[in-house]
Amino acid sequence: MDVIDLAVAEEFWGPEESVEPLPRNVLIVGEDFVRRGTWGRWLRRMGFHTATCPGPHVVPGCPRLDGDPCPLREWAHVAVVDVATPEAMDLYGGWPERLCTRLPDDQLTLFVHDQDAEVTPDDERPTLVHPVTARALEEAIRSALA
Repeated sequence: MDVIDLAVAEEFWGPEESVEPLPRNVLIVGEDFVRRGTWGRWLRRMGFHTATCPGPHVVPGCPRLDGDPCPLREWAHVAVVDVATPEAMDLYGGWPERLCTRLPDDQLTLFVHDQDAEVTPDDERPTLVHPVTARALEEAIRSALA
């Protein structure tokens, strides 16, 4: 077993308390479990930590439906929300994915819209449109965190 001399490591990398970890926790929200898994795999390969959630209307007892903070969203530095199709949004009565923001909203929620969706021009959040590539997803997340 290798033994690491912490004094040497600190001299090489600097003291641990002076190193600010890069924000890299990403929550992926969306009803399509295959898409959530694919995006999570892409992001983990890029060095991000990921968690997934099917969304507020799928998870029984979602705290955001009652206006309370979501522990997963609070953990994540940024959330990627796969917005439901316009037809599904009508069934939900609007934008349930807007619930997947922090309290108060820090504008670090990235919405991914269907090609046919109408995007509100006054929303200054980073957005993507399907189909999403690994590179586009990474660039949008890094842009949101910058």
